[in-house]
Amino acid sequence: MAELVRTLEQLQQKMQKLMLMHSKLQQQHVALLHELEQVKTESENRKAKILELEDKVKVVRIASSLSAGNEKALDIQQKINEFAKEIDRCIVLLTK
Repeated sequence: MAELVRTLEQLQQKMQKLMLMHSKLQQQHVALLHELEQVKTESENRKAKILELEDKVKVVRIASSLSAGNEKALDIQQKINEFAKEIDRCIVLLTK
């Protein structure tokens, strides 16, 4: 009978350890899910920034291809710069 009681106590101790481990693993799981969401958000933000920078590169290429001495080209370049600034403002508003 004493052997049975000892076995039950050991089982009870093991069960408590398992429950504690389970609880810790659940907490880690929640923390990892939270971290995953943060990484996804950061990735999306970086993708948006890359697209924004690619657009700026296109604008710069177009602007640099225009003749700097031509008055009409300067007007076009200024308009392009204004559009780029407006796009940047819109992107800032969208990211808020």
